[in-house]
Amino acid sequence: MRRNHDFANLRLLLIGCGKMGSALLKGWFAKGLAPANVDVKDPSEPDWLQPYVAQGLRLNPEGLRTYEIIVVATKPQFIASALESLAPNNTHSAVILSVAAGVSLEQIETALGREAAVVRAMPNTPAEIGQGMTCLVSNGVDTHKALALSGKLMSAVGAVEALDNEDQMHAVTGLSGSGPAYVFA
Repeated sequence: MRRNHDFANLRLLLIGCGKMGSALLKGWFAKGLAPANVDVKDPSEPDWLQPYVAQGLRLNPEGLRTYEIIVVATKPQFIASALESLAPNNTHSAVILSVAAGVSLEQIETALGREAAVVRAMPNTPAEIGQGMTCLVSNGVDTHKALALSGKLMSAVGAVEALDNEDQMHAVTGLSGSGPAYVFA
């Protein structure tokens, strides 16, 4: 597989490495994201990350680096504290990409306490095998950069579609989150 140099060198912080965070990270590593450019903050310290730690991934680092994108994959009730813990000097130019279901762009901006390029995404678990579908919506701050970077990241794990407005995300959340469970039931 030929590695995409820009993608491989993307400086990324992943906050939350549960089911969705893990699915995304595994997909990104499979597509060539370099572990040495990735920091992961997760209190459970997943064992499956250890081979990547040996390749330079930093798990629960004390100091944060400067990132191009920060992916927030926590449960919705933890997103505010996760974002409040970020040091503004390390994250001021980073795109904030949230995959937390049901957390609005406004809630993310409020938790950050500053203006930032924020993208809300609704991926699904087939992202782990590169067959996901993700819809994105931006808060309007540096929209071109925010959607381009988020789209590059999410297209590594499947198809991507940008939405016109956040109201459309409700339908996507219902279909992507509840639809598969309904079909299997």
